[in-house]
Amino acid sequence: MKTRDRWIYPIELTSDNNQFVVTKYDPSATNVTFTLDEGIYYNYDGNIPGFPSLLQAIRDAIFDEWGTETTYYNSVPLTSYKFEGGGVKIETTDDVVFNTSNPDFSDVIRRCLGMPETDTEQGQSYLSPFTVWGEWLEPCHGISTHYDNFTKLQFTGPGHSNRTRLVQRWASYAWRRYSYKWCPIALVNSGFEDKADYQDVAKLGLGDNNNMWLDVWEYGLSTGIPILVMTENSYLVVVADGEIMDDFENSITERSELARIYDIDLLVRVRG
Repeated sequence: MKTRDRWIYPIELTSDNNQFVVTKYDPSATNVTFTLDEGIYYNYDGNIPGFPSLLQAIRDAIFDEWGTETTYYNSVPLTSYKFEGGGVKIETTDDVVFNTSNPDFSDVIRRCLGMPETDTEQGQSYLSPFTVWGEWLEPCHGISTHYDNFTKLQFTGPGHSNRTRLVQRWASYAWRRYSYKWCPIALVNSGFEDKADYQDVAKLGLGDNNNMWLDVWEYGLSTGIPILVMTENSYLVVVADGEIMDDFENSITERSELARIYDIDLLVRVRG
């Protein structure tokens, strides 16, 4: 299977959205409302300097309270089961429940864990029904595209079936072009999570609106705040400027008006 890009965009936690609620059973129930530090986080599991991990912050908070270990895995979501790798599996060393129905449980954190607004079942293993918010995972069902007019430029990375990447030097920056072909509208823009036909084409379950390119632009590209573009074994730090920052429409092109299919194509600056 080809490696797919994950665009990890910044998430800001404030006093309005930095809490989550967990109940531990040992064997009686202990309910705790956790409060994370305010600031910018990124929804990935790792330790890249300058890019605080939301998953690590959640793991540390639970461990500091109970000594419970938490492990995360990229997984196939239960409801969006056709969108491979877009969900998260959470394993803990104690029986816990994530109390997402509690009004103190942040919607931002809930969506970053791919959780609905109903409490998880008691146990040591949880599989998200939805894809996770805070990242855009490229679809795995694109069509091969060749850019003959770029043959004089240096292409990098494997020849993935639905995108082409290139790096070129311009002034003192490295620039990289990303191109993702034949993206269904539900992976691009909002308002389609309750429309079964569009969700099915995007391989998403009903109600899942966590994997939208619009969020990459709104929270990352339009702000100038760095984004992580991660593959299985590497990452790049990228920022946008110029026309991409100015207008969401400048990063997408409608390929089929009837089918609502889009190409995502943009040039971003690689930060060293």
